[in-house]
Amino acid sequence: MIIEKKYIFSTLFLSLTISFIIIFSPFKCKRDFDGKEIEWIDKPSFVLLKNLDSDNPVLRREAIIKLGEKRVEKALKPLFDILLSKVQPLYEKQLAAKSIALISSNKIIPVVLKAIAHYNSLPLDTVNKNIIISMLYVLNNIDPSQVNIQEYDFSVLESILTTSKDNEILKATVDAIGNLGYVKPFYAISTLYSNVFLKISCVDSMRKLVVKEPKLKQWYVNFLSKVYSGETNSAVKAAINKSMILISLGIELSEKNLYLIEKISSLSSGNIIEVTEAESLLIKTEITNENIEVLKFFLSSQDIILKNRLLGVLETKKSTFGLEDYLYKIIQEVDTVRPIEISSDSAKKALSILKYSEEVIDINLLARLVYHYYLSYDNINTLYALIDKKVYTERIREIFTPLNYQLLQKKENLIPLLQIYLELGIDKNITSLLLSGDFYLTSNTLIFLKSKNLIKNYKEIIDRISTNNMVIKKILES
Repeated sequence: MIIEKKYIFSTLFLSLTISFIIIFSPFKCKRDFDGKEIEWIDKPSFVLLKNLDSDNPVLRREAIIKLGEKRVEKALKPLFDILLSKVQPLYEKQLAAKSIALISSNKIIPVVLKAIAHYNSLPLDTVNKNIIISMLYVLNNIDPSQVNIQEYDFSVLESILTTSKDNEILKATVDAIGNLGYVKPFYAISTLYSNVFLKISCVDSMRKLVVKEPKLKQWYVNFLSKVYSGETNSAVKAAINKSMILISLGIELSEKNLYLIEKISSLSSGNIIEVTEAESLLIKTEITNENIEVLKFFLSSQDIILKNRLLGVLETKKSTFGLEDYLYKIIQEVDTVRPIEISSDSAKKALSILKYSEEVIDINLLARLVYHYYLSYDNINTLYALIDKKVYTERIREIFTPLNYQLLQKKENLIPLLQIYLELGIDKNITSLLLSGDFYLTSNTLIFLKSKNLIKNYKEIIDRISTNNMVIKKILES
C-alpha cells in the first residue's frame, strides 16, 4: 500500500513538471526516428492520443511512434505515463522514451536529470529504480546533434557509475552516456568492463565517446586488444570486433556486415557446436565487395584460432576475394607465430586458397617455400594447380629443374612432384628417380607411371632396373 501511494506521488510529481514543459515549449520539427524527412500520416493527433489507451498493441505502438514523429507536445504526459507504468510492456516503454526525446529534447533534459538526481538520492526500491531507468531511457534516445550537450550538468550520471550496485541502472547509465557523447566518465566506464552484465554496453559506449573525442582512440584500441585476448564470450568478442572495425574504417556498417562480424567472431568460441554452426552459415553466405573490409580485418586479427577457421571457410568457398596480400602475410607468419601447429595449418590453408586466385600470384614467394619444412608439400600442390594458368609454366619449370633430392627428404612430396614433372614434360627428373637406387623412390615412381599407363614411355630404363629385381618385376606384373 505504501509503495502504491509512493508510486502515485512520484508519477504526479513528474506529471506536473511535464505539464510545465507542454505549456511553455514551442519546439517543432518534421523528422522521423531515423532523422529523415517524414510523410505526415492520415490519422490526426487526437486519434493517435486516444489510441494510446487502445487494447490493440499494434494501434498502441503506432500511436507512440507517430506522436513522437509529429512532435505532439500534448502526448508528453501520456507517454510518461507509459514510461513509468508498472504493467506496460518493456518494448512500449522504450518506444515512449524515444518519442519523449523526439518531442522536446532541449526542455526535457533538465527535467530528466533532476528526476534522476532526486530518485537516486532516495533508498533504492522498485518504484525508484523504475523511474531512474525510465529517465535514463529518455537520455539514451536524445539526438545529441539536436542539442548542445555542454549546456547541461551530467554529473549525476558519473555519480551513478561510481556508487550504484544495480546492474540494470548501471547499464542504462552507460548506454545513456554513450548516446549523449558525454566524454568525462570515459575511464570510469572502462573500469566497469569487468562486470559481465555490462561488457557489451561498455564497449559500445566507449566507442561512441572515442568518436566524440578522437584523442582517446589509441587508448581505446589498446584497451580492446587487451580485453579481447582474455575474453571467452562470443557476443562480447563480436561487440569488440565491431567497435574495432568501426573505429578503423570510420564508417557505419551494413546489416550484412554486422551479421558477418557476429558469425566470424563465433569462430573463436570454445563451443564446437557454435563454431560448426557459424562455419556452416558463413559458407552459405554470399561475400560481395561491401564485405571485403570486414574480411581484411579478421585476416589481420591476432586471434589465430579465429583466423585459422575463417581461412577454412574461404578455402571451402574456393575464392581469394582479392585478398592475396593478406594470404601472403599469413603464409610468411608461419616462422614467427606460435603455436606452430596453428600457424602452419593457417599457412597451408592460405596456400590452398591461392589456387583459386584470379590475380597475378607471387611465384617467387612460392619458390622460396618449396623447401620449407612445414609448407613444402602444400606449396608443391599449389604450384601444380597453377600450371593450368600458362603464365606461370616456365617459372615453375625453373623451380623444379634439375632434380633436387632435398625435396624428397619428405616422402609425401614425391607424388605431387611426379605430377609436375609429368605435366611439364621434365622427363630427366623422372628418369633420375627410376635410376636413383632408392627403393622407395624407384618403386613408387614405377607405381605412379603404371597408374598413368606410361610404363612403355620408359621401357628401356625400366627393363634395366627390373633385371634381377623381383620386387620391381612384381610391381610390373601386378
